[in-house]
Amino acid sequence: MNRVCGMVLGAAAAVALVAGCEWDTAGKSDSWSDSYNWVNFSGTYRNAQNDILVSDYTKTKSTEGSTNSVSVSETGGVLAGKALAASGVVAHKPIDAGSFAVRIGSDVTLTDNGSGVLSGSGGSGAVSYTGGTWSFQLADTQWSVLSRAISLDYSYTVAKAGEAGGESRAGSTGRAIYSFVVEQQGQNLTITDSNGATYKGRIGTLRSTSGGTPETAKATADGGKVLPKDGDTVVATFNCKGVSAAGMSVTITGTFSGTVAANVFTGRTMQGTWIEAGGRTGDINGTTVAVTIQTASSSDSSSSEE
Repeated sequence: MNRVCGMVLGAAAAVALVAGCEWDTAGKSDSWSDSYNWVNFSGTYRNAQNDILVSDYTKTKSTEGSTNSVSVSETGGVLAGKALAASGVVAHKPIDAGSFAVRIGSDVTLTDNGSGVLSGSGGSGAVSYTGGTWSFQLADTQWSVLSRAISLDYSYTVAKAGEAGGESRAGSTGRAIYSFVVEQQGQNLTITDSNGATYKGRIGTLRSTSGGTPETAKATADGGKVLPKDGDTVVATFNCKGVSAAGMSVTITGTFSGTVAANVFTGRTMQGTWIEAGGRTGDINGTTVAVTIQTASSSDSSSSEE
């Protein structure tokens, strides 16, 4: 009986070794599927100008070399219960005159009259367009019992947005990020930034223009892979989470893409959004060097030679 059990356990172990990279990924963050390895997004991604990789989102989206007005919404903190006044400084400046508004919960909204004066039903205040400071005083004490969120809406002016060098501004809190080292194992991803902070996550969807996907790769009768074809563009969505060097909880989400040309995976790009738990966002637009990969044509030719 003991010998039979040993044989069964041995066979089970052998099966596990063979299928170890095809595990069910549901609820297992450390499992991975080899079917995602038919493309390779591993590499060091940098800005094309070797400038800041995670850049201020609104500046990146503006027009280089001109003056742009950008609308933003951000948190102004929390007005504690029984408090009637608050003040702070906005994240971006100079503020466009007449654009500033502060909302205290759903009860009070104070708006800018174009001269730096905030007014509305239930309070008054002031805003400095150049310094970015704001303050308000509530008049109605009936709202002083509950704590309420403070929300800020305004637009600000940027010049020469997106220009490399002195005009570039980090989209991350604290230390600027100049590169991401991406490690792909199956659908699992590890991203390490230039400050040494790591972010872990997974590829969501992965497909090529000729129709190849991890699902079709696993579904082939002979267990082989549906490889990308010459000329294919391959796109993968991804989502990773971690803690930055500044101690901010961060979600990085976006897409990887590249083009297959003569067994070379070239034009590999990483485009995404840096999202901090506190509400700050950054734009990610990086590239990395080409790598060789196996394609359908190279696989067919090697099989015919054999």
